[in-house]
Amino acid sequence: MYFVLDCEPPEDDEGGMFEIDDQVEIDEIENWSSGCRLDVHLSKPIVIDVTPIRGYRGGLSDMYDDSLCLMSIRMVKTLQQIGVNNLELYPATLRNTKVDQSWSYYVVNILGLVAAADLTRSEWTCDTDPPKGNVHFQKLVIDPNAVCGLLLFRLSYDPCTILIHESVRTHLEKAGLQGLSYEKPENWQT
Repeated sequence: MYFVLDCEPPEDDEGGMFEIDDQVEIDEIENWSSGCRLDVHLSKPIVIDVTPIRGYRGGLSDMYDDSLCLMSIRMVKTLQQIGVNNLELYPATLRNTKVDQSWSYYVVNILGLVAAADLTRSEWTCDTDPPKGNVHFQKLVIDPNAVCGLLLFRLSYDPCTILIHESVRTHLEKAGLQGLSYEKPENWQT
């Protein structure tokens, strides 16, 4: 069984949180969610500014997935320990813009886009025929035969959707990682 991996930024009781400026442009990279190997060699970590909003003083989530997919070092190590081997990693430093504080993370390129949706059983809409990377799902049904044994991958019909095998979910939960959520595909809406 597969689950959609999602992430939520932590928020305090006053609505405080970190705003992450992940609109980082690197000349050689046009698309961080293409599923293709980027093979870019960077001489130093990618610096990403994080700004506390409404006085937030809490911690960070172990994952953020917006313009860039960011994962904490402990999340990457957990994934690697359980056999996830399709991650291209770029060191990053998340830097608090208000105080002298920083965290080591990775910008993660998940290799491989998988056409794992059973479109005959899923509920979806799309503006193109055949459906490509802009499918909107109201109900997602995974075809386990299309997954080819991958533990973690992006869905080719909607590259913003990351799917993980249930064994990965179990290990991530045991590791106590922060800010992650897991949704059954049939309940997932894009």
